[in-house]
Amino acid sequence: MVASEFQVKDAFLDPYGIPTVQVTREPAKEKFQRLLDQLRQHGLIAAIRGTADGLTIKVFQKPQVKPSNKNINLGLFLATVASVFYAGYYLWTTGLLGNEALQQQFASIIEPTANPYLKAGLFASGLLAIVGLHEFGHKAAAQHHRMDATLPYFVPGFPPIGTFGAVISLKSPPSNRDRCRFERVVRDSPNCNPSDPAGTVEQHLRGTIRDLRVHIQLRL
Repeated sequence: MVASEFQVKDAFLDPYGIPTVQVTREPAKEKFQRLLDQLRQHGLIAAIRGTADGLTIKVFQKPQVKPSNKNINLGLFLATVASVFYAGYYLWTTGLLGNEALQQQFASIIEPTANPYLKAGLFASGLLAIVGLHEFGHKAAAQHHRMDATLPYFVPGFPPIGTFGAVISLKSPPSNRDRCRFERVVRDSPNCNPSDPAGTVEQHLRGTIRDLRVHIQLRL
């Protein structure tokens, strides 16, 4: 598969038993992405590094990622709906200053016949729509870049806002520099090095291989 995209100079197993292919130096971004698409169909992934006389490609078994428990996403979302609704009710009845009498006078001037539960519902729906659309935008972008990502995890909070926002987590490493920048936007990954297009891939996979070695040694 590597030979279908690159001009191969040599192929061997490195000291860790990882298939390694040396290829000639050339613009590799699009070719490497096509290679990753081919490898993904066989449950494999690759990392590419520049060397003094060319490029080195290492092929790994794709790490098995535990499926996400969507009940956690749902439970956190419902808890956040409740906390944001309470925050909206608190704001309309008590106010930012915590003075209920003063807030009632203010509400009677603004909208005397307002239903505080309706106002709380409008506050919650508006705020959750903003947070939810933002996070699902990240989810859609991850799918566009062919990266696995979880559904948003909403985080309930306390009045006057009622939430600490939401996050999603990437479940697969980015394949190049552009996706590495995208990963920083999503979850500010410390393993992402923009100067190394595939460094985060190799770090992720080396960690998996190291864990597997320890597991095998313990079993033996």
